[in-house]
Amino acid sequence: MKIENKQSFAFNLQRIVNAFEHRHLKGRPLLFVGETGVGKTAMVKLAAKMLSKKLGKPVTARFFDLHAMDPTDLIGSPYIKDGVEYHAKPKFFPAKGDEGYFIIVFDEINRIMPDMQAPLYNLISNFSIGDHELSENCIIVGLCNPNESDGENTSYSTLEMDAALINRFRIFGMAPDPDGTLDYLMNTYGPEDAIYQWIVGDPQLINFRGGHGTPRDMESLTKTIISEGGVDKIQEKDLRGIVAGDIGMDMTAHFINYLELRNICTPDDILFNEKEVWQPKLQAAQAKTNRFNIETSLMRTIGHKYLTTDKNPDIKNLLIFLESLGPERAYSTVHMMINITFKEENKKNIKMRNRLHKIGEVAKETNSQLANWVKEITGFNNENK
Repeated sequence: MKIENKQSFAFNLQRIVNAFEHRHLKGRPLLFVGETGVGKTAMVKLAAKMLSKKLGKPVTARFFDLHAMDPTDLIGSPYIKDGVEYHAKPKFFPAKGDEGYFIIVFDEINRIMPDMQAPLYNLISNFSIGDHELSENCIIVGLCNPNESDGENTSYSTLEMDAALINRFRIFGMAPDPDGTLDYLMNTYGPEDAIYQWIVGDPQLINFRGGHGTPRDMESLTKTIISEGGVDKIQEKDLRGIVAGDIGMDMTAHFINYLELRNICTPDDILFNEKEVWQPKLQAAQAKTNRFNIETSLMRTIGHKYLTTDKNPDIKNLLIFLESLGPERAYSTVHMMINITFKEENKKNIKMRNRLHKIGEVAKETNSQLANWVKEITGFNNENK
């Protein structure tokens, strides 16, 4: 199916969270349609992580590839008892009364054979299979690629789905969303992750039209680098070959160039060194690349670093750096820091709140040109006490 009405990663993520929080209503299951690698799987994983934090109990996302299953996998193996045929509870099936919270994810829904469509229809219509009723502590989510690709070099082998089956789902398209991918990478791997920092500087590196550069490629590269001990531990002669396996040679050259620039001026340089040390480094990095990109990468990562570091950052240096960005981008950076500080999981973090408040205090003490608008921080602090 080709979906015209496409929504962002963040919009679709909230649909999963809302469906789970109101699962007692037993609404229609969700179906997300998007190009391969656009972030459908990552979105479900992030939803499970967010819900686990909210509930204080683990919410498990169970993934099943319908293309690789047969009807007995879905309805359970048959057995005879007292001359009557029954079906055993399928292994994926959390039955009513079972412990735990689950998101049951059926992938490749539009690649299933016709003999699988009827039992799937029965499951999502009745929330039961045979004598087994689905647990009230789970929801069903479907994932699939479109029948017709928007990509120039991408095609999918899909099958026609029964109209009645399609109608049982609430259907949402997945739109290209670099911001959503960045949020996922940051929440999963942290602001220090090299791939996250690379993409922050140039979100258009994420290519949603097939080939290398999809969100899946970027997460795979992140995992590869972690497994190899980090970019700083990989020998230069091996780095290109390792990275190219995930994102191809053309993008590898771009990444290697970024790493060279990244090492010229880092958030640590700005937060913990004298300006006579870091300003020439920043100018050197800006001279070798697009100034906007290197500043964007630094402004996103420096905000997280400032709030979370165990060392004592130089706030005057931070203000000097923010002033160099111009009012609009400096304001954006501080708003990002406000949003991080007052996220649900950080609201009780006194260190982060004090760090945020200190920016306003030092801006006022030093007559910084940013003093007028960073005073908004005080309002946020008072509002959220």
